[in-house]
Amino acid sequence: MKCCALICEYNPLHNGHCYQLRRIKELTDCDRIICIMSGDFVQRAEPAIANKLARAKCAILSGADMVVELPLPYAIGSGELFAKGAVEILKNLPNVHCLAMGCETDDVQALKTLAKIQLEESSLFKKLLDEHLKQGLSYARSYAAASEIMGEHSGLLRDMSHIILSKPNNVLCLEYLKALKRQNVNVEPVFIKRKADKKYVDEKIEITSSSIIRKRIAGGFMEDVSNAIPCASFEMLVKELAEHYPRPQTYSDIVLFALRNMSVEEIRNIAEVSEGLENPISKARFDAVDLDKLIERVKSKRYTESRLKRICLQAVFKLNNGTMTDITHPYSRIIAIKSDFKEYLSRLPDTFYIQTQGSESMSKRMFIELEKQSMALYGLITHNDEYAFPPRLITV
Repeated sequence: MKCCALICEYNPLHNGHCYQLRRIKELTDCDRIICIMSGDFVQRAEPAIANKLARAKCAILSGADMVVELPLPYAIGSGELFAKGAVEILKNLPNVHCLAMGCETDDVQALKTLAKIQLEESSLFKKLLDEHLKQGLSYARSYAAASEIMGEHSGLLRDMSHIILSKPNNVLCLEYLKALKRQNVNVEPVFIKRKADKKYVDEKIEITSSSIIRKRIAGGFMEDVSNAIPCASFEMLVKELAEHYPRPQTYSDIVLFALRNMSVEEIRNIAEVSEGLENPISKARFDAVDLDKLIERVKSKRYTESRLKRICLQAVFKLNNGTMTDITHPYSRIIAIKSDFKEYLSRLPDTFYIQTQGSESMSKRMFIELEKQSMALYGLITHNDEYAFPPRLITV
């Protein structure tokens, strides 16, 4: 048996994701698809539009065979940490022969060249990175600029490298390629070009992005995106959101409460805080009336909105440098599985679990405690008193 892994969020799952699942079957000789999916909080550092159980069921109904949770510290981390955690999980999955990646370019060789440049981080690369940082640019933009210049030295057109590096899925592909190499994971990368996202035109649109779908739903136009989401997933999403839509104001209040009850030293120790960033955050947490206002006051060319949002969510869960140091390897819950694939569960090592036993290692207990906290917080944000730990295994 051969399996293909896929790292995803499905926030929410839409027709573009279904296209990707079909293409995996067409491009590989794999029998099964295993999704490594973010839980209740996603890399945008915000609550997912629906809880992980609902999204995992949508994945199984749309062609996946099993869904494994990407644990919270990785799911809400930087792109590098997101990829690192996912690949660490992947390498412990038996019979996985390839990793499918959605990208926005046809130039696979350019992706591989840029990944090699970033992986090697030559002395010239580091010098270029430092020069751009001194200009006040964010780390991500400085890193991309250094990559573009180094790409020219390797025969890539700088404009083309700039276009590639400006697309979020391409950037994630680079992180996956680097993580595979760093961890010496011998699986074949399979690149699947995304179908072009279309801006909302009318209710007949069939392929668009998750972000556009979320915006339409937030604006009260749920029915407008019905053609862009598989029927079974749309029905489930309608039911879920009618009762348990994530409330932005509730989330905002919880984040501000957490930040206001931390010392400056505690803020300084949050995983992604550096270079004195604790100081503007410490000031803004008392002046801002909500999370958006806090981000607006602190963000700059150097400190991007996405990084600040991650820091705020990391504060809620007290994910600090010590926490990340204590992680030896990730433990991950099996969220959903096809009934005809359940025999695969017996092949999994003890880094994967469905139920907790009560006599776990310190590292495993930490992951379980974070999962418990994230489910409790998500249930509070969505006013869902039935969403409780431990979650049941979804079987379809």
